[in-house]
Amino acid sequence: MRRYQWILGLVLLTVAVLSCGSDDGDGGITDEQRQLIMGQETGIGLFYSNLSTPLVLARDEVHSNVRELDINNDGVVDIELRAYQEFSGNRGLTVTTPSDSTRISLDGQMAVKALEDGDIITVSTETWGSADALALAVTEAGAVSGNWVGAGTRFIAFRMDIGISRFLGYIEISVEDFDNYSLHNFAFRAVP
Repeated sequence: MRRYQWILGLVLLTVAVLSCGSDDGDGGITDEQRQLIMGQETGIGLFYSNLSTPLVLARDEVHSNVRELDINNDGVVDIELRAYQEFSGNRGLTVTTPSDSTRISLDGQMAVKALEDGDIITVSTETWGSADALALAVTEAGAVSGNWVGAGTRFIAFRMDIGISRFLGYIEISVEDFDNYSLHNFAFRAVP
């Protein structure tokens, strides 16, 4: 009987040790697998749009132009960029996340965070939120908000949670004059 108890104890100890995985408790996932670098063009599991020239929207007239982006090509619009100029003179560029699965990185004032080339994002280091016409660059009645105008090329970081899969990505844009902008590239990758 003692022999069986000893064998059972050994089996339980072996199962406990094997189930622990690596010392960091995460099965050996590295920091590099959990992050995305703004402007990154290559890497394991990275999809990069590789636009040779930017998509430019430059209209100085009364208009409303919505660019719908289906980042992961699943038939669902993930992010919308809306450039507009109203008869009143108000102009702007806003971002919306119509999909419940998509969130964007926000700064401390809950505005769209303007990231630079080389900035690193992770799921846990950013403040993620839905966007409903959040200003990138808007002028209304002389008041300016979300001013990305003249800031050069910047990155909007986004996170998509689809089923049990999680993705990090970015949209690279520059805003020339409120309602005029250039979409340079976008990228995304699955992260654990």
